Amino acid sequence: MKRYILYSIIAAFLTIPFGLKAQDITPSEGIIAHNDAPRACWVVNVDPEPKTLKKAWKDYVKDDFDVSLKGIGFLANRDLLSAEEAVVRPISPDPLNFYTHIVEDVNGSEIKVFAELNPGDYANRSDHTGEFRAMRRILEDFLAEYLPTYYQSRVKDAENRMVELADEREKLKKEISRDSERISSLEEEIEQRRLELQSNQDKLKLAESKL
Repeated sequence: MKRYILYSIIAAFLTIPFGLKAQDITPSEGIIAHNDAPRACWVVNVDPEPKTLKKAWKDYVKDDFDVSLKGIGFLANRDLLSAEEAVVRPISPDPLNFYTHIVEDVNGSEIKVFAELNPGDYANRSDHTGEFRAMRRILEDFLAEYLPTYYQSRVKDAENRMVELADEREKLKKEISRDSERISSLEEEIEQRRLELQSNQDKLKLAESKL
C-alpha cells in the first residue's frame, strides 16, 4: 500500500521537464564490494542529498525495527552505515549485520542495502531469497514514507522563496519610485543652484567692473 502511495503522490515531482526520462525509484539488484569480495545488494538512486538521506534512513530503521545504525550523527558522516549483531525481524529473527552504503551521485544519492546473515554469508537471491526480498521491501517502504514528505518540503520551500521574492520585488519597486522622486527633486534643486551660481557670477563681474 505504501509503495502505491509513493508512486501516485510523487510522480509529478519525479518527472523531468521537456519529455526527458523520469527518475526511477525502483530498487534493483546490484553489487557492492565488502570485506574484500563482491556482495549482492539492492540499489536505488534518489534526489535527496546523502547526509539528509542518512539521517532519515537511520530514524526509519530505529523507529520501525528498533535497530540503531552507526555512522551518522554527532561528528560522524560515513558512507557506510552499519548495525552489527542486530535483529531486523522482517529479514530474520536471528542476529545479523545490516549495512547501508549511501554516497552522492550526479542527481542526489545512491543507496545500497545489504546484509551479512552469518560470517561471510550474505543475503542474495540464490541462497537466501526470502531475506534478500525482505531487504527490498524495507527499502521500498522507506522510500514510500520518506520521499513524499521530502518533496512536499521542497515545494513548501519553493513557495516560501517565491513569496520572499515577490515581497522583495515590491520593496524594490517602492524604493525605485521613491528614489526617482528624490532624483527629480534633486535635479530641480541642482538647476536652482546653477541659476543662483550664474547670478552670483554676474554680480561678481559687475562688482569687479565697478572696483
